[in-house]
Formats: sequence, C-alpha cells, structure tokens
Amino acid sequence: NEGNPKMNVVPSDPGNYSGLAVEVGRMRGYMRKDCSMTAVHLFLTDHKAATINRVIDQVKAFRAAETLEGVSIRLAAGNAGVLAAVNDEVEISELPMMLYVYAAIVLLVFMVYRDFRAVIACCLPLTVGTFIGYWFMKELSIGLTVATLPVMVLAVGIGVDYAFYIYNRLQYHLAHGQPIVKAVEHAIMEVGMATIFTAITLAVGVATWAFSALKFQADMGKLLAFMFIVNLVMAMTALPALAVWLEKIFPRRGPVKAPGILDH
Repeated sequence: NEGNPKMNVVPSDPGNYSGLAVEVGRMRGYMRKDCSMTAVHLFLTDHKAATINRVIDQVKAFRAAETLEGVSIRLAAGNAGVLAAVNDEVEISELPMMLYVYAAIVLLVFMVYRDFRAVIACCLPLTVGTFIGYWFMKELSIGLTVATLPVMVLAVGIGVDYAFYIYNRLQYHLAHGQPIVKAVEHAIMEVGMATIFTAITLAVGVATWAFSALKFQADMGKLLAFMFIVNLVMAMTALPALAVWLEKIFPRRGPVKAPGILDH
C-alpha cells in the first residue's frame, strides 16, 4: 500500500488479523519482542490545540471505559504528544505569568503616583486590550504556545508606556490647579501626537514581519502590530474617561504632587 497511513486498518477477521500481527511484530517501534508493549500511531489532519485535545480526551475516555486486567493504555510522545504536553504547561503557566506582569505594573504605577486612581486609569484599559488581543489570536488561529505567550507579555509591557505619557502630563496640570477636564484636555494636546506617533512607528515596524515566509514570524508581526494599536486606542480613549470619572467620584482632598522630571 506504499505506506499510506489510510490503509493501516485493523482487520476484523482472524486470518487477516493474524497475518497483520506478524508483520507488525517485524516493524521496529510498533511492538516489543516479548509483546509487553504495542504502539498505536495516530495520523492527525493538523496539530491545532483543538484537534490534539479532542484526541487526548477520546483516549482518556476509552481508557476509563475499556479496562482489562494487566493492560494499561498510556499516552506516548510523537509530535502531537509533545505538543499536548507543552499545551498543558502553557495552560498552567499562562494565568500566573500574566498575573505576575500585571502585579509588577500595578506596583510600579502605585509607587510612582501613590494613587489608586492612577492604578485603575492606567491598568484597566491595558487589561481590556489584552482580552481583545486574545480575541485577535482566536480569529487568526494563532495558538497560545511557549513562543506566543511571551509575545503577549511583551505587548502588555510596551502598551502601558502610552498610559504613562498621558497620565504624567495629567498629574502635572492637576498639580497646577487645573480642573480634571481641562487637565485631560491639555495632556492630550501636549503628548497625544507623540503617543500616536510612537505607537504607529512600533506597529509599522513589526507589521513588516507579516510578509515573512516563516509563519510564526508573520503571525507575531500581526499580533504585535494589532496590540500596539489597541493599547494606543485604549490609552487615548478609556484612560482619559476613567481619569475624569474617578476624579469626580473620589475627589482629591489635597494638592497633587507633580512628577518632578516633567517640570523641566
């Protein structure tokens, strides 16, 4: 059958089954000489996480339903097996890694501004942008792997810079006695163009990766460019809205300390 995997079927009649068992015994990697192990090879249409998970679930269900004394069914390696193990580890480490990144950002924002309003205004839009990025990955069938997970973390770390640009100037104008609406307006007028220029420059730079012959590099170029623009939009829209809303709900009782580096 020229090695076509579609022809590797198990016959139902005893005669052909016996003949096949003899041939399988002669092939390395399929059966041990003492018959203590027999390998079952599955040829998958693709290596997407959904396909691998479906196969793993079916094997586990069969193992639980069909029990035989002295016989154990174990999940082995192969390309799909290795990917399944990697996907399990990524699934376990995804949430802690993102929590560590956001915890570091929240801590640094609070240390700089000493204000919970700043933490909410800077970090909440970033969180929404991250979930939008997950939606983008799903639409483009970009799997979350050991390679793509650090890229998402990188996008979060760079995206928070846009919030710092705007909130720094906002704090400066509030410290000089301006009302919150005017302070936001002046902050956007002063650093809005620089923020947009920075985000577009970064996005265009990584967007050129989309023309790469390597699928991973092309996907990461699209993902990073999208995340840079999404974080820009969130910083230019959601951050000012949150800043005004929080200021009206929790008005400041004392003078605002402006970041000293911006006085120059």
